[in-house]
Amino acid sequence: MKKIRNIIAAIVLSLHLIPAIAQEQPVTKAGFDAINLDSKGLEKVKQLVSAAKYTAAAKELLTYYRNRTHVKHLVYDLNEQEKFAGKKVNENTLALANDVLLHKFKPHKAYPTYEYGKDINWQYRPVQDQLLTTFLHRTAFWEPLGLVYRSNADEQYAKEWVFQVRDWIKKN
Repeated sequence: MKKIRNIIAAIVLSLHLIPAIAQEQPVTKAGFDAINLDSKGLEKVKQLVSAAKYTAAAKELLTYYRNRTHVKHLVYDLNEQEKFAGKKVNENTLALANDVLLHKFKPHKAYPTYEYGKDINWQYRPVQDQLLTTFLHRTAFWEPLGLVYRSNADEQYAKEWVFQVRDWIKKN
């Protein structure tokens, strides 16, 4: 779980780097606190952070994330937007996405959808089965939000995804 949190924190940090640089806000040491700088491939980042060269370290971290090959990323090509725009998603995907908008998650196919509350309770265990908790924190139920947004460009799906990712990070 800690590894997932570190990865998400690193992604959030890298997403914030572009606006921070554009607004000329300084990158600080605190921005690297959630990242395990002893991880393979981050040696140069660690060296730059140790030397208090935070902007250079942030650029090196971004280069690391862009070029690493040991992580499988979802393929999303902005040039293919026309191919997906207006393409109808199946009813099940749409229903799942609409449930996620209401904080009703189906973490695992073996279980029904459960409501996690207006103020999402990420620790809620509707049944005492570790499998359900494990799959909840894998967040695969967010995928339908992306598929529906890519199909219809309805901002509510993108905004809810951003809200839930931030909420998950804050509470976990």
